[in-house]
Amino acid sequence: MTLPQLGCVRKWWKSYVELFTSGRDGGHPLLNIKASHSERVAKEASGLTRELAWPRGDTITMEALGLVHDVGRFVQFTEHGTYADAHSLNHGERGWMILTESEILACVAPNDCQLLLDGTRYHNRFRIPDSLPPRSSAFLAVLRDADKLDIMRVVIDAIDQDGGLMLQRMIPHLSLDRTPSPEVIDEITSTHSCSTGNLRTVGDMLLMQLSWTYDMNCLPALRRLARRSFVDTITDRLPDTPMLQPWMAQLRCHIGGRIGTTPPSPNP
Repeated sequence: MTLPQLGCVRKWWKSYVELFTSGRDGGHPLLNIKASHSERVAKEASGLTRELAWPRGDTITMEALGLVHDVGRFVQFTEHGTYADAHSLNHGERGWMILTESEILACVAPNDCQLLLDGTRYHNRFRIPDSLPPRSSAFLAVLRDADKLDIMRVVIDAIDQDGGLMLQRMIPHLSLDRTPSPEVIDEITSTHSCSTGNLRTVGDMLLMQLSWTYDMNCLPALRRLARRSFVDTITDRLPDTPMLQPWMAQLRCHIGGRIGTTPPSPNP
């Protein structure tokens, strides 16, 4: 992708978002938060590809993908009042539909269109589908890392600002209790992962974010996670849970053991 093509994508994205955030009141604060999140993910993802020494054109495409990946969130929240897919709609699928029905695809080359479509459609899946083309998988891997890094920051800030009330407005069924549910603890300790449909408390969300460490795909993302002290910061906001201590120790060892992992490539 070229810079003028990125400008075309950005212009379309801004116009689309303003359908939900413009007006006398400036739009719903939680929609504005989602718009800001998309901007940060675009920068985070393109930064990761630069650290991975991807070609300039691929770095530009990654920035465009980061920008549009959550486009389905705006309809989701406007129609359902929640960001919980399990209680509303699959925002990845809805975002894919929005992109396919828009004029944005005329701005970029067909190969880049496929990357934008696949990345938007599958970024919120539990795992990257094995059926995707290799380039789509590589872009999706970096996008997911960037998305997770920013969501961690958003959740930490929200808890520190108002104890999690903003999170509860985003996901109304979520309890403000910071104690993880037994079901989530069992899932985390046995599989190192957590299904979003099982989230019941703010503590569940925090524990799920710690489990994301096992789903990080590239070394630069893990380095950023460590440099920002996210594991310690999230752990400090959870109650002391003895049954989680061995898992936490294993998680920290996992981060250290990832050094030297082969990074994803845009041209497998």
